[in-house]
Amino acid sequence: MISQTENIQESQLQSFSKLLILISFFFLGQVVGGLIAILILMPVFQIGLNDFISLINLTSPRPDLFYIIILLQGITSLVTFIGGSLFFLKKIDNKNIASLSPVPAFNPLVVLLSVSIVLASAILSGYFLQITQSIDFQQWGSLGRWITTTEENAKQLTEQLTKFDSFGAFLLAMIVIALIPAIGEELLFRGLMQSKIGNIFKNTHVAVWITAAIFSFIHFQFYGFLSRMMLGVLFGYMYVWSGNIIYPIVAHFTNNGAQVLLLYLYQQKIINYNIDNDSKISVGLAIGSLLIIVLLMILFKNLTRKKSNSLYTTF
Repeated sequence: MISQTENIQESQLQSFSKLLILISFFFLGQVVGGLIAILILMPVFQIGLNDFISLINLTSPRPDLFYIIILLQGITSLVTFIGGSLFFLKKIDNKNIASLSPVPAFNPLVVLLSVSIVLASAILSGYFLQITQSIDFQQWGSLGRWITTTEENAKQLTEQLTKFDSFGAFLLAMIVIALIPAIGEELLFRGLMQSKIGNIFKNTHVAVWITAAIFSFIHFQFYGFLSRMMLGVLFGYMYVWSGNIIYPIVAHFTNNGAQVLLLYLYQQKIINYNIDNDSKISVGLAIGSLLIIVLLMILFKNLTRKKSNSLYTTF
């Protein structure tokens, strides 16, 4: 007769195996998604295979560079995050997408609360960014130089992806930078990875924090590591307490979409606020932001957790 301990160990081993497969899917998806994107874009923009090197390095003088790069990013993300997650869910977990929301009830008040939490976190996120930007990575030797180079490359890519010459470019950026990552990354990290890690450690909090750390690290933007990890923690608890993947998706979309919208409005000279300015955030403001986040998260928990025991206990 199989003991309860043996059943738990078998469940943990199975979750660990699936976690490794899921991580493999992510890296494979990057390769496959990139190749699919290149094959689609080559005939559309009449690009040679060798030309993609200068395009990826952002050194091409082409006037349509924005559209090539953002579509390359969008198609790759679509395949990697949304396609890969749905394929894993169907073929490896043998489940459908509805299984990621065991509490399907949709509450507009909770949606509004999800948006409010993310907006309230902007100040604290900026404070964390100040902390990481104050670190002199050059003193870390070769690792520090790699981090600095990676950060500079990521900054150049972000600048290229947020140069809007028309309203259509802005809408395309909202889809690629906000909508696709919100859906795809939440499916992958909160919907799939967090549950696997939770089953391995049998601890919800460990699952939320480890997943948030992986979520932040996988972006390879180290100045924003603490800020992004904080958001990952918020998204993780939203999912645990609500039992519905739609709320972290809405929160994620709000975070990315708000930044794209503010950049567009600034470039169109509709507003004077530039989110790229290095405005100093005081400790007092950061603490105030933290207190508001805590209060809103407590309210979120009280409104949702009592309805989501099915998700919470699977961890």
